[in-house]
Amino acid sequence: DFHLSEGTSEEITRIGGTEAVVFNTEEDFQQIEPHIGDTMSRETYDLIVDYTRSFLEVNRDLFARREREGWIRDGHGDLHTQHICLENGIQIFDCIEFNQRFRFSDILCDAAFLTMDLDRLGHRDLSGTYTRTYLARTGQKGMEALYSFYCCYRAVVRGKVEGFRSRDANVVPEEAEAAADSARLFMLLAEEYARTPVPPTLFVTCGLMGSGKSSLADGLADLLKLEIYATDRIRKELAGIPADEPRHVDFGADIYSPEFTERTYSEMYDRAEKALTAGRSVLLDGTFTDPVRRTRALDTAVRTGTRALLLYLQADREVLLKRLRKRAEALSVSDGREAILGDQLRVFVPPDEVPGKNRVVLDASQPVRTLVRSVYRRSLSTS
Repeated sequence: DFHLSEGTSEEITRIGGTEAVVFNTEEDFQQIEPHIGDTMSRETYDLIVDYTRSFLEVNRDLFARREREGWIRDGHGDLHTQHICLENGIQIFDCIEFNQRFRFSDILCDAAFLTMDLDRLGHRDLSGTYTRTYLARTGQKGMEALYSFYCCYRAVVRGKVEGFRSRDANVVPEEAEAAADSARLFMLLAEEYARTPVPPTLFVTCGLMGSGKSSLADGLADLLKLEIYATDRIRKELAGIPADEPRHVDFGADIYSPEFTERTYSEMYDRAEKALTAGRSVLLDGTFTDPVRRTRALDTAVRTGTRALLLYLQADREVLLKRLRKRAEALSVSDGREAILGDQLRVFVPPDEVPGKNRVVLDASQPVRTLVRSVYRRSLSTS
């Protein structure tokens, strides 16, 4: 009610709008960089910085719209649990009075401080209830990704403050060490926000054998902590054979028959639906050669109220052949090989039927790291 009743103005928007977000986050990065190796690792720092800058860049239109719609308001500025007392009603105190730049912000930035702090204290049930209720009460449904962005920002702010306190010469050693531990916890929480797709997302690979689907899947899973369900593994699991045991049969025969393939994909859809329903992001690693299987995957996302991104890896025949020949020199879960590439080329249907908002077209000849970054940036886009 406080946020909805507070007014806005051109001056408030100017001081607390997008430029302020950019300025504040860049200032934070400069101030926490000296703490690398103490309250955070270089990897954590780099990921938080990349996430923040990428989110701001790919969602420029969203931030501009928030300004136009008047959501930049005079708020509290420091709304974490230490400033809320549940006695004689709800008492919220100690707002930031000394700096308008910290107090003027998007209402979601103000509210996200409490969600972040409840997460930090291990009360995910309370933070979830508070977040869902707040977004509903303020008419902000659909803004979950922006809200999570601000949770990350607030975690960095608190980690920075605790890091400063840990090096304050006026703080006794015991309190300084406690502050350092607290700062580490905040920075790990910020990293978690940066690694968590919002809303939960179903990633689906699509492409011919040798196009690098599994390498991309492994890279994304490492970055975003995704659960991978791969047809190569599920197929052999259902057949009762070890994952790395070769099964070189004719195209479309044995465990690669249409019937067994349908069983494999159905099992994969079922597992994905359970994970998505539980709020976890998932990656389906398969060729998805035909529109029917791709439609079923996207329908799984619709049923679970999640987002779907189909990752289409395009590669010319020469690239595919080179990779398949290299794969033949070592053990592999995949049975894809040069001898049956022509057969797969004949049946493969490009995913033109998938809407652009759900499709990411990738040049499979690019390094895996480049592909992972492209998908990551796309996953951050709210449009």
